[in-house]
Amino acid sequence: MIILYLILAHLITDFVLQPLKLIEWKIQSWKGVLFHVMVFVILSLFFLMPYAHHWQTWVAVIFIAGVHFISDQAKINIELRKDTKLGPFLIDQGIHLISIVAGGYFIMMQNFTLPDTWFYENIYLNENIWVFLILIIFFGYVIDIIIYEYHRKHSLIGKITGGKLPFHKNYTKMLQRIAVLSIVYILYMVLWVYLK
Repeated sequence: MIILYLILAHLITDFVLQPLKLIEWKIQSWKGVLFHVMVFVILSLFFLMPYAHHWQTWVAVIFIAGVHFISDQAKINIELRKDTKLGPFLIDQGIHLISIVAGGYFIMMQNFTLPDTWFYENIYLNENIWVFLILIIFFGYVIDIIIYEYHRKHSLIGKITGGKLPFHKNYTKMLQRIAVLSIVYILYMVLWVYLK
């Protein structure tokens, strides 16, 4: 579960809470990257609140944040040198995922216990809720960026403009994907409960 909380914090940081102005700031200065990483730290500690009083949680979150900072800074440098974005984007996300799994596993090895309350049992430890939130962001935001990068390089307009297409979030398509995901996920949950 801890890895799911960290993945959600990462997705919110990298996609939901990263407007174009922050991306421009990150390109201009390492301070923008630091601000971005601090947003991740705050969100991670929020989602890991029951574990935040353990020093091991702080070590894991700071480790992941450090890797995030280095990876983002390297990605920016590569993107500025070469006009390629999809490859560095996917590698960057892979590095983030590896560090999240490593940091999350480190926290899970500590075997921290949670209070025995309805909230923790039915909400906080309910994988279905967290997986659904992760999938919403993935299908809403991440897929939108991947589609944009593909069209930027391979569409006729992209070739004419030399790959310089302005990025605009396609909220209609994002909502359509989220709606389809929601219907499929609800059907999955109904079947899961029914067959259980």
